[in-house]
Amino acid sequence: MLNALTLRRAFAATLLSGLSVIGFHVESAQAAGCSGRVYWDSHFRGEAQHLRGDASYVGDRWNDQISSIAIYSGVWRFYRDAEFRGDYLELGPGNYSFHAGDAWNDQISSLRCVRPTY
Repeated sequence: MLNALTLRRAFAATLLSGLSVIGFHVESAQAAGCSGRVYWDSHFRGEAQHLRGDASYVGDRWNDQISSIAIYSGVWRFYRDAEFRGDYLELGPGNYSFHAGDAWNDQISSLRCVRPTY
């Protein structure tokens, strides 16, 4: 038997499953335990995108352009290739800035939260 709370949660999950969050397609709704921001340039400058869910592809504009990452919550994996393939970098809460010549500067094509933190 379904109660009203269960129905509201199911409805909210259905709505969230197809949303785009500032350019990245949300494939699975993540709890508040998974959030962050990526930046176009090192030192947290330039255009930014908020992270609220997994992205099997960050999109043509952001593909291989990320140079800084701020993780507010969750443990995230950043993949070299789309569809969560290739080498990955796993990061927990903190600030990470890459520079020209760094192995992960301008290399990220997909990302996912693998473990929420609260």
